[in-house]
Amino acid sequence: MFTGINNMSSSNNIFTVIVRYLFLFRIHNIFFIVVAQFFSALFVFSTLSFFEILNDRNIFLLIFSSVFIIMAGYIINDFFDKKKDFINYPLRLLIENKISSSTKLYLYILLNSIGLILSSLVSFRAFLFFAFYLALIALYSIRLSKILLVRNLISVFLYVIPIFAIALYYKNFNYSIFLNAFLLTIILLVKSLIKDLINTLGDISVNVESVPLIYGETKTKIVITVLTIVIIFTDIILINEIESYYRILYLQFLIPFFIILIVTLWFFKNKLAFFILNNLIKFIIVMGILFLIFIEK
Repeated sequence: MFTGINNMSSSNNIFTVIVRYLFLFRIHNIFFIVVAQFFSALFVFSTLSFFEILNDRNIFLLIFSSVFIIMAGYIINDFFDKKKDFINYPLRLLIENKISSSTKLYLYILLNSIGLILSSLVSFRAFLFFAFYLALIALYSIRLSKILLVRNLISVFLYVIPIFAIALYYKNFNYSIFLNAFLLTIILLVKSLIKDLINTLGDISVNVESVPLIYGETKTKIVITVLTIVIIFTDIILINEIESYYRILYLQFLIPFFIILIVTLWFFKNKLAFFILNNLIKFIIVMGILFLIFIEK
């Protein structure tokens, strides 16, 4: 009987440890980045067949390099955002704090080292690319995340870099791909600004120069509205450029979605509304990743 209880306790402890690391590494974000990279290789940048891509070890080395360096990035972000996360994400911080600082430091060094070693197996250029990515993540966490507008632009850039790595590998970048990349970038920028509206209290606690704190909520909404109009116009251009029926359906859906977003942004002023908008944009981005299969090469 006691043996059974001990086994259950041991299982619960293992589960708790796994949950802590899943929170620390934001595993759901990493999963979607991996899917975006693989789908980009398969349906966007490469002219190779599915099985030819599966047999290309370099693609998997690039993807895993991204994974390890992003995981390390979340660790250093955890170090420098503790005070802000205590206000904005108290539950997540409570779970992550169960992992000691020394363990996080060892993991940070180990994960970055693995990421760089894997990238070096592709080429020296790939090694330099991911060394730059690693350094930019560290610089963002330490300093750039506190600078007005720079924090938003760099955070968006950090999301796009792993996909850009696949584009550079295949050396394929046409007008349609550029428009899709531009659309994703502006959507991510809108998401970043809405997130700033949600996290104002946390930003105040660490003296972060966010757009809502410096220019106020109204001017931030004006910027988001202008960017949303840019999204809609880019979307219309893409609809006229592509031929894929299902891709057009997705792009057509974006137009009423972002019109509703603008209306909601101006008529609802509570944090809950901003939180819902932020998560709906996440859903739109995920759907965009899945609809990569319909992009014409």
